[in-house]
Amino acid sequence: MKKNSSINSIVQNRDNVNYSGIEELWLNEKCLPKYNHSIVQKLSEKFSKGKTVLEFGAGLGTLAVIWRDAHCFSPVCIEIDPKLQELLKKRGFESYPELEKIKERFDFIYSSNVLEHIENDSKALRALNEKLNVGGMLALYLPAFPSLYSKFDMAIGHYRRYSKKDIIQKLIKENFVIEKFEYVDCLGFFAWLTTKHTKNIEKHKDQSRELMLYDQYIFPLSRFLDKLGLKFIFGKNIIVFARRIE
Repeated sequence: MKKNSSINSIVQNRDNVNYSGIEELWLNEKCLPKYNHSIVQKLSEKFSKGKTVLEFGAGLGTLAVIWRDAHCFSPVCIEIDPKLQELLKKRGFESYPELEKIKERFDFIYSSNVLEHIENDSKALRALNEKLNVGGMLALYLPAFPSLYSKFDMAIGHYRRYSKKDIIQKLIKENFVIEKFEYVDCLGFFAWLTTKHTKNIEKHKDQSRELMLYDQYIFPLSRFLDKLGLKFIFGKNIIVFARRIE
């Protein structure tokens, strides 16, 4: 209860639509191009052209821009923050503050590092299911392993990190069938582990150099090790594909 009370004071929701981490979003877009391209590449593995696409929690549009460049059309975007909505529109995207504002259903919905910011994630999964056509695909990129949960997770508004069992059970309960599950970024697992032992969180510290070094050297090695088979054992993140069955 104490953890949730601390998080509730900083997270984004319908009562607090302004996102507190916009500077971090810009920093990640600038400093992590390989990492961001890799996320889109993974999320689009089960996507085929001609499908309608929605991004849930688009932020400032970092992934949406990459998606548009890769697939030659723009995803519809959900983003609750009014400033980020305006930025998305300036970047050429159709943007809405919540799922209920959209009448249509989609063939493919993807989301990256969003669900962990939502207190009632099961309700969010139910709403996403309702916005998919029957047979439509949901692709989620999420923080992995509750044992990695740290002060830094709390500081950036994470209610949880996900275990394989937890996310699969929640998806099945909301009428999804799991098509694929794997871990991502095995070396990132150890980097995040160090945050558990960090006494003071410096949210405004300039981390651009560290992020660029990670993107240029550590993450490519991590991807290589993932491909060798570590993606079936552990990683900093989870990617899961689930199809609406009814």
